[in-house]
Amino acid sequence: MTHSESLEALTAGRAALDAGAWPQARDAFERALVIEDTPEAHEGLGLAAWWLDLADVVFDSRERAYRAYRSRGDQPDAATAGVIASWAGIDFDAALAWAEGQPQSPATTGSIDTCGVFGDLNFGRERPGTRLDDSILSGWGARPYDWQFGVSVQQQILPRVSVEAGYYRRWWPIFTTADITDNINTTAADYARFSVYAPSDPRLPNGGGYAVPGIYNINAAPSLVVPNNVQKAANSFGSYTRYWDGFDVTAQARLRNGVNLQGGTSTGRLFFDQCEPRDTVPESALLNPYCRQVEPWLTTFKGVASYIIPRVDVNVAGTFSSRPGVALSANVTYTNADMLNPARSTLGRSLNAASTITVSVIEPNSMLGDRIDQLDIRVGKILRWGKTRTNLNLDIVNALNSNDNLGYSGTFGATWPAPTSVLTARLFRLSAQLDF
Repeated sequence: MTHSESLEALTAGRAALDAGAWPQARDAFERALVIEDTPEAHEGLGLAAWWLDLADVVFDSRERAYRAYRSRGDQPDAATAGVIASWAGIDFDAALAWAEGQPQSPATTGSIDTCGVFGDLNFGRERPGTRLDDSILSGWGARPYDWQFGVSVQQQILPRVSVEAGYYRRWWPIFTTADITDNINTTAADYARFSVYAPSDPRLPNGGGYAVPGIYNINAAPSLVVPNNVQKAANSFGSYTRYWDGFDVTAQARLRNGVNLQGGTSTGRLFFDQCEPRDTVPESALLNPYCRQVEPWLTTFKGVASYIIPRVDVNVAGTFSSRPGVALSANVTYTNADMLNPARSTLGRSLNAASTITVSVIEPNSMLGDRIDQLDIRVGKILRWGKTRTNLNLDIVNALNSNDNLGYSGTFGATWPAPTSVLTARLFRLSAQLDF
């Protein structure tokens, strides 16, 4: 029998525990122990036996798990196993402290305590979820809201030809998704701020190799910090700014020969700055250093043309649009080894709370994909019978069969930026409309 068979039995036992199938879980963990004696199998067997009220099996399995973890040198898991066994002792009216040492003292070590520090100091304690702060539950100005302003002018420049231009602004004093979750049991001083270095690659801005500052990692293992999360509005922690500016220009022409033309541009950008709240509450965005974002001015072009051919009542129309490409991201994964490598990170120690982190090494909207162009055409025949009118239409969607990219993979690698979706291929569609 092999190690893989032992893992298979452990997996089956855990699945049975999740399903509440206690006898099947017990059998699976016993089978795993026949193949390979591991503390994980003893721990699983003890849990299954607890549900089956098999006190002797519970104590034997818990003790064996504790000793096996100690033999392996895994002191945190050994301490946790000892604590769990002590709680099981209470359940079955046995002694509280059976292990060598004092498992009641979770954070101490010394001559009278050889159990070591618990793997999770929050074991047996309340673990409250996130609660909403009173400041966002009631009162004036607590609800998310925004202001909008617009002004436009229209002028006829030729007979049947007009131009309209407008400026629009929208700003959010309180934005719905900008609420921040603050663990009030920690402060900004409990988090280390550091930088990572982007890979050197000609596809990245300036060839890569630059520092990406403003990443955070908690100084203590998260199991040593009891979470007490409170959700508040971002502007409770400092200045929060978010607004959008845009300009539209539209021209319209209704020519005497029946040709209708309309086209224009829409240009705008989004700005937001959330750096003060993030500096105050680093845990709100540990791995996203881009708290201030200024989009470039992005322009969309659109045009519509239609014409009814006289005598034959054939309608020909087309629409064209050209949109900015989607924003690219380049997500790079950094390991503990990278954290200890000065060429990859300035942290200088292993990570707490995770063995890896993933960071986008390019600012949002600093690199865009190719523009997305699409032409759609409609040809329709109008049929008239008495008081009825029927339109028979042939639509050609994406007439040029463009394969512009609608999305890209954000994972940085040899194929980055690999497209994940493209425009739908050329499509022919028939439709009819009857008016009476």
